[in-house]
Amino acid sequence: MMRHIVVEVQDQEKADLLYELLNALDFVTFVSTEAMNDDNTREQSLGKSSEEFFAYAGLWAERDVTITSIRQQAWPRHDL
Repeated sequence: MMRHIVVEVQDQEKADLLYELLNALDFVTFVSTEAMNDDNTREQSLGKSSEEFFAYAGLWAERDVTITSIRQQAWPRHDL
């Protein structure tokens, strides 16, 4: 079961320190930050997960994958 923890930090320097600490922990799977704008709307920046997405760039470079081949594997036809 995944747990979510929400923490509000007023000091930007301490928030950055906490962010770096959480990113360094191997059991933390996702870290994001939100900053409140002057008009009290949230501004979100993604952390670890967006970096991990780009780490897989080129993963399928040497494979012949098409939308048709994916559909055939996902939904094979079984004639009755």
